[in-house]
Amino acid sequence: MTDSGNEGSRRISVDLPNNLIERFDELKVQWGLRRRGAVLERLLEVVLGDDNDIEQGKQDNNYLDNKSNLQSYSGIVQSEEYNEENAIVLITSSEIEYSEGEIKNSIQPENEQPLKKYGSVNSGINLPGFVRKKTEGLRTSLGKNTTKVINNEPILHNVKKDYVDNCLKETMNHWISLYGSKPKENVVEAAMIWLARDIWSHLEGTENLPFTWKAATSEMEKFCTGWANLEPKFDRIIVIAGVLEDPFATDTLKNRIPTLVRRFVNSFKRRQNVTSFQTLESTMTIHGALKLLDLPTTAGASLSLATIREAYKSKAVTNHPDSGGSTEMMRKVNEAYQLLKELYRKK
Repeated sequence: MTDSGNEGSRRISVDLPNNLIERFDELKVQWGLRRRGAVLERLLEVVLGDDNDIEQGKQDNNYLDNKSNLQSYSGIVQSEEYNEENAIVLITSSEIEYSEGEIKNSIQPENEQPLKKYGSVNSGINLPGFVRKKTEGLRTSLGKNTTKVINNEPILHNVKKDYVDNCLKETMNHWISLYGSKPKENVVEAAMIWLARDIWSHLEGTENLPFTWKAATSEMEKFCTGWANLEPKFDRIIVIAGVLEDPFATDTLKNRIPTLVRRFVNSFKRRQNVTSFQTLESTMTIHGALKLLDLPTTAGASLSLATIREAYKSKAVTNHPDSGGSTEMMRKVNEAYQLLKELYRKK
């Protein structure tokens, strides 16, 4: 057992039978995660997590955290939290190296017997009550519980398929208008985490039902008969979040999409283990922000915070609603500046 790069955590290695690895891969799909290590972490949180930890997580992931809101139109606050001496240096895409950590295989200790083939709950092992309850909840969420859940509440199919399709297109168009390209796998993974922690945990009736994509799809089908059980995509995640969060206000869903996307982005920026929008760089987030502020995007260009601040001032004066600009354009300018400024924050 060795220390990992993250403070307060340690790396472990574990040998598992192939059938359990297959279960891990199934959970990867249902939770929208890309690493088995992240699946193991989430699984332990679901089964062994303390209710106090869950409540603390809800507080940490508050939707409207004032510290993460976009900067207001007036004034630019200069703070000692940012390093004025640093500069962004642009490089070509071929120089970017991506790496992902996976759970490493190791030799099984001699004093341990190989794990037996995974069986049913009735395997002779008496689990503690709270573990059994949470395990049953997870199996129900995955649709693998043989006990049928009786729901006496009326089902209201109040969202038309055509309207949902329009909302899906609007979501993708809005994202591309902000960041220049379609969301990639890392963005989808972050959106699934946001849906599970910031949306699902606050929905009525999901207290004892851990999040899975299958469970979210089943809930969505209650309100939209034409909703298909397809793989997670960014636009589907945003639309599901909007419908399930307020199913009786779906007629305004299209207008709420920019707010939902902004909430996801703000939540992503607050998450631990990431630095600002660093993980979203491959979606041209930085590139799009530089273009929006009329800053150079060629490889080798060096940009200081002062340069970015001056470009923001110029754009803000031109696009401010009081100067004849649009509110939407001003919002994009603010978001671009906020994104670039975070790159200079002192660690």
